Amino acid sequence: MLILIGIVPAFFALDMNMQTEKLNKPLSQVESIIHVLDTSGLSASDRRKVTGIIAMQKELKSHFLNTSSLSQVAKEKRFEVRKNILVVDRDIKALMKQEDVRFSEVDREILTDNMKVIRKATDYSPIWVILIISTSLGIGTMIGWKRIVKTIGEKIGKEHLTYAQGASAEFVAASTIGLSSFWGWPVSTTQILSSSVAGSMVASKGVKNLQPATVRNILLTWALTLPVVVVLSGTLFLLFRSIF
Repeated sequence: MLILIGIVPAFFALDMNMQTEKLNKPLSQVESIIHVLDTSGLSASDRRKVTGIIAMQKELKSHFLNTSSLSQVAKEKRFEVRKNILVVDRDIKALMKQEDVRFSEVDREILTDNMKVIRKATDYSPIWVILIISTSLGIGTMIGWKRIVKTIGEKIGKEHLTYAQGASAEFVAASTIGLSSFWGWPVSTTQILSSSVAGSMVASKGVKNLQPATVRNILLTWALTLPVVVVLSGTLFLLFRSIF
């Protein structure tokens, strides 16, 4: 989903249905706190963050002039709007973690609540993206289910899963995925499940109960996935951005 949302940001990097009036008020409240922040004791980098936040907020407001929703923002400006929102959110969080930046508890609460509202413009998933991903996962599972079942159930450990091991692995996987979804942590369901199965095997007869070749291949896949998808999604992003 993250890769798909990063491909053509000119069209769906922002929630086009969001009303700009819902963004102007929180932007003004955030600006009012940042603008009067005492920067005399801050480092040069933190002062640049404060200056940048104020400048980007003014720029965001200028993009929202004479518009009622984000769909009316010029297409060539949508990527810039998304970038400014993300950078402002990042820098404000960084400032609130600094001990030398003096925010009152009330100010911290106002900043946190208003940035949550602003981030709703970028933290969303179009329905068609969800449908495509759900369909792709369903078709992929229908076609390749046997290989998945054999790998998870027979090739991670040197013995077949017992009912107790399967129930334990599924319970741990479901609990971990549920909590991760609740807190918004990006996790892989496959990695969690295969790790749970491996844990049940180790708990049964120790590390010697794992099949080294399968574990090695799984770890190698995990290590290669991130750089490969970063390069692939970045290439697709630049390609489609140049086209559209």
